[in-house]
Amino acid sequence: MKKNAPYLILFSFLLMAVAFLFFQNKKSNTSTKDIKIEDVKEIHEVIMEDRYGEKIHLTKKKNVWYSGQFEAQTYLVQTVLETVNKWSVESILSNERKGQAIDDIRKSGIKITLKNEDGDIIKAYHLGSGFKGLGNFMLIEQDGIVLDQPLLIKYPTFKGDLQYRFKIDSNLWKSTVAIETNIDYIQKISIKYPQNIAQSFDLFKDEELIKVASVLEPNKPKSNLNKSNVVAFLLALENLHFERFIYDSSIQDFIKTAPKYATIELVEIDGKKQQVWLYRIPSDPLNPYLDVKGQPIPYNVDKFYAYLPLKKVFATAQFYNFGPVLKDYNFFYNPQ
Repeated sequence: MKKNAPYLILFSFLLMAVAFLFFQNKKSNTSTKDIKIEDVKEIHEVIMEDRYGEKIHLTKKKNVWYSGQFEAQTYLVQTVLETVNKWSVESILSNERKGQAIDDIRKSGIKITLKNEDGDIIKAYHLGSGFKGLGNFMLIEQDGIVLDQPLLIKYPTFKGDLQYRFKIDSNLWKSTVAIETNIDYIQKISIKYPQNIAQSFDLFKDEELIKVASVLEPNKPKSNLNKSNVVAFLLALENLHFERFIYDSSIQDFIKTAPKYATIELVEIDGKKQQVWLYRIPSDPLNPYLDVKGQPIPYNVDKFYAYLPLKKVFATAQFYNFGPVLKDYNFFYNPQ
């Protein structure tokens, strides 16, 4: 090991020399303040485009972000905002390496445009691919003109490719949230089974006071409430997602006329409502769903069709996610 030490030291110096030549800092007016956004609340639009013409257009309306007409994935939007707030200029590329950076951006770069509430451009970037874990190439655009000064930019503590934070995939950005709340904000929950009214119920919550009433006998609630079951039910409603969007018009038409299996409505203390309607997915006679014994069954026991009337979204929903809230009235009471 000692014999190799001089070679390791020499190798380290060579790496440093190469890095210096490649990312030699030059006198320029470009600095971190030219790329980062200090106040991300100023951003109301994010437009991401690739060289194939694919585009993602995110807009903020009343503090809610949308991808097109659909609500956007909150965590993905937050990632974008954090990135443009914290990324910085690592180096200004030397003249010898400008060509490589520009060629990279031309071949694989994406354009990112940030706009304010009035639609005016705040910043516009052309972001290239990641370079050996050292950062990403970037060109800045000002007044529609791309500046001829390639940069190497980075994000603190992150050594991956920053392009992955700006993925141009329309399905990726659409939120799959069916119901999202905080247990402290819940005022009322209604679970109705149109074909089995006896199992339907309304849960009322007033701070620590909780009442679960049968739809058939709303004025005769039981007294032996199972608090553990109530808490488990409420927690399941805090972050409830559907599986995927349905774009097939024939399936949408089927859902519009099919009988509802269950309806879920949550009302928060400020009056905000969230609704989900669930439908059985019928079995195909030629290729039926089977139970654990291999016997054909009339519907899919693992999934539902779903419709979110307030968002006008058609989707599929897994029983794995919705099962914890699809309870009947007796679930909330201890056996007598």
